[in-house]
Amino acid sequence: MPRYFFNLHDGRKLIPDPDGTELADPHAARAHAVRVMRELSRNREETTCGWRLVICEECGMPSFELSFPPAHDTMSRYPPRCA
Repeated sequence: MPRYFFNLHDGRKLIPDPDGTELADPHAARAHAVRVMRELSRNREETTCGWRLVICEECGMPSFELSFPPAHDTMSRYPPRCA
């Protein structure tokens, strides 16, 4: 099973995911990324505005990136489940 790394860029520095997570495919990785973002932004929307989650494959190549929504927006732009 492939391993994905969920590296957080908080607007000042990159906070690497040293362990990564084994997931079935890119769709599962995106769903996991959305769950991570929801958890990180819970009750801290002002703080997380402008943060990005950069998801990398095991080889270190970025697979995709998600931006945290502004505080006036919500995480609803990211559905909880991916098709």
